[in-house]
Amino acid sequence: MAPATETLSLLDGPIDIDERALDALQLEVATHERPAWETRMLVQALEKRGQAQGAGWSRPWNRTGMAIFRADRILPDMDRAALDAAREAIREFAPEPLLSLPFIDELFADPALTAFALYHNRESGGAQYEGVTLSLGRPAPDEPSRRDRLDLILEDRRAGGCVDGRVDLVRILVCPWSCYRLDRDHHRLDLCELDAGEQALFDGIYRDWVGAYGAWTHDESRRWMHWSAGYSGLFAPRAFVPAGTSFA
Repeated sequence: MAPATETLSLLDGPIDIDERALDALQLEVATHERPAWETRMLVQALEKRGQAQGAGWSRPWNRTGMAIFRADRILPDMDRAALDAAREAIREFAPEPLLSLPFIDELFADPALTAFALYHNRESGGAQYEGVTLSLGRPAPDEPSRRDRLDLILEDRRAGGCVDGRVDLVRILVCPWSCYRLDRDHHRLDLCELDAGEQALFDGIYRDWVGAYGAWTHDESRRWMHWSAGYSGLFAPRAFVPAGTSFA
């Protein structure tokens, strides 16, 4: 049975929104064949479908309210010490450990691992945060067009116009494709009250990636920009820069 499609009524008539449109859309974006507003609508519709189907680098729940103002490539061979520190923390706190621990170890060790440091602002419930998402993924072993995903999100809350360089909120999202394809299942942990040991652990990891932000500022080989960045709404200049920002 052919997959169901959505359509958009655009200037040149209805367009099917399905995976087969992706290559053509990328070419159109590169050659500016459509007006920007029209391309934006099409990209966002395709991205929404891709997320729901488990394709690509994002999942629908882990970018809500975010504005990514810089994205850097993590090179597993060169950045192994910082990645190992993150892996150990994720293993300690990972939700559903009996299911997640083998997946986490396999993902970090996979030669096909792709990893990014996504530096972001976020607004939620009247609160403002700056932080970093360690976004990791690989082609699913049994379906290479789909992705296994894992995100570690560390955020510093703005208070009185300032941030203090310490982690106030931790989110861990573990999403093997083998779970997601069945019922859109994933595993999520939120830590918003850290004890002294947890605070020291996650502050240390945060400092690793704040340091990388500064060290890689002028290293264009580290910069990553998804082809849809100008149209998806996920990438944007900073809407606020708190006093004491870690990302000056």
